[in-house]
Amino acid sequence: MHSTYQLNPGDDIEFAFASLNPGWKYIALGHIHKPQTLGGCEHVRYSGSLDRLDFGEQPDGHGALLVTIDDQPAAPIRLPIPATKFAVRTLDDPTCDLNAWAAGFPDCAAAITLIRATSDTADRSGVSAALHKHFPRLLRIEWPEEPEAFTPTAEGIAVERDTSPAAVIRRFLEEQIPTDDPDRADLLMLAEPYLTNGGDA
Repeated sequence: MHSTYQLNPGDDIEFAFASLNPGWKYIALGHIHKPQTLGGCEHVRYSGSLDRLDFGEQPDGHGALLVTIDDQPAAPIRLPIPATKFAVRTLDDPTCDLNAWAAGFPDCAAAITLIRATSDTADRSGVSAALHKHFPRLLRIEWPEEPEAFTPTAEGIAVERDTSPAAVIRRFLEEQIPTDDPDRADLLMLAEPYLTNGGDA
């Protein structure tokens, strides 16, 4: 496995390699997605996954195994399958020409993409909408961290920020609904009874 995590009896079934019957022609193991042999034996292996499922599986080879069973231990033939691309892109200036920036990534339409913004913008919803057009498989945008309970005022004095569930949801809606959306006011007004009445409206 790629990580330092080690399986133990509480997580899965453990057994020693010596416990496997050496007379078997092929031993197919599962659960771990990284393709690999066990004990240096070609006929004892994890075949791996057909496609990558997350960013952690980018280094893995993906494909299928062709196994012929006869009177000898099997000698599997690996049939590689091109895997879905996972990409991490860094956006330094959200106010830049996003059309030109996205054009620098020829795989933007096919790759499952995570975009990390290193600086913020007041128009997160507009930038998000523009990026979704260029990256149709956009997983998410990671914006710079915001203060959890305090936010600066115009005078530069930190004041306590309302972190109640209703306030957090209200801010989320205000950020996600574009300011030029003709239904923005109506949508925010529709949500208000639920926020003020705890969902009992």
